[in-house]
Amino acid sequence: MRKESASTTFINLGAGSKAASHKNQASEERIPAPRDLINGNLTRQRGGFGLKVVTYDEIEPEDAMLIDEVCFGVSTTPERVKMIRELDKRCSDYYGVYAMDDDGNAVSQVVVLNIDTQTSEGWEKVAGIQGVATLPGHLRRGMSTALMSRVHELLRERGIRISFLLTASSLVAHGMYVKIGYTTLATFDRGYKRIRKETKKQQHVQLRTFDVRVASKLDKLFSSQTRDRLGFIHRQDGFTAMMVKTNQATPEKFKVAYSGGKVVGYTRVQTEADVVTTNELVGTDDETRSSMLDHVERQPHARWAYCYSLCDARLSQLYLSKGYRLHEPSFGRVMVASVDGSLTGVEIAKLYGKDENRFVIYSLDCF
Repeated sequence: MRKESASTTFINLGAGSKAASHKNQASEERIPAPRDLINGNLTRQRGGFGLKVVTYDEIEPEDAMLIDEVCFGVSTTPERVKMIRELDKRCSDYYGVYAMDDDGNAVSQVVVLNIDTQTSEGWEKVAGIQGVATLPGHLRRGMSTALMSRVHELLRERGIRISFLLTASSLVAHGMYVKIGYTTLATFDRGYKRIRKETKKQQHVQLRTFDVRVASKLDKLFSSQTRDRLGFIHRQDGFTAMMVKTNQATPEKFKVAYSGGKVVGYTRVQTEADVVTTNELVGTDDETRSSMLDHVERQPHARWAYCYSLCDARLSQLYLSKGYRLHEPSFGRVMVASVDGSLTGVEIAKLYGKDENRFVIYSLDCF
């Protein structure tokens, strides 16, 4: 059993029940098998639904790894979490909060990032909520709602007033987010086009594979492209290299654009059968970005071109001009809440230039 700290919290989930504050001796006698944890084949504390909430450093790291594997199909090993916490400056000091079952095992989580954003009034540090998940056998017990409440408390203690999360309106969790005060700030465009094999145009750029030695140049290109935008436009020094090193971005998907021997843009490309998909389209100007799309679409076996995670009005217009059919709105949502109650949803939308189409978040910044 891990030592309890000042961050340990007990939340009462049932009316008239008492929150549990004692150690469950059974947890020292039996270590449940992963199948027991997943299916919820565990005893509940007698006489109520007291929920113990702790931070990442107070759980067994394998518990968090199990939650991510079962709920998202992602292997977040303790070693990988350690590396991310060391290199990714967006990580909160406590990484995330976890709900414990009465045997002392983490069965539900909310992971928290602290992210620098740009508003119409200047710089604003916000929270980025990710990894909201509960093992299947423990669903519908109010754990995620309780954890979100605890996260909001921690954010208020640290002077953070705005919280973001990315979700889809088709997910059950979307209803929970609405109930606890989140509203939609923006949606993600996605679309497609049938590729017509036309006479080859003169190449304005050449696309090459990613080389970590040019990563800093990609960061500068992103900053230049988004300098007059609002939202998620601030990235830490060495951001692209960090994302690759921590396996949060796959280097094989990067295609770097060169013109006259200089790096002028980049995109991320995924090819599957006769479909080629792009996102994170960044270049020195519209001509460069357009030429990059032309280059991607001319892959030998490509018959269809897709784009997704579009949350930049100017890029959406470029895709439309290239013949893409965009689904607007899509299920993808950027949701936001004022955790200290100082702002309304309308006021937050104004801060981020929603009506002027100035808000952006690119795929590498998604969480």
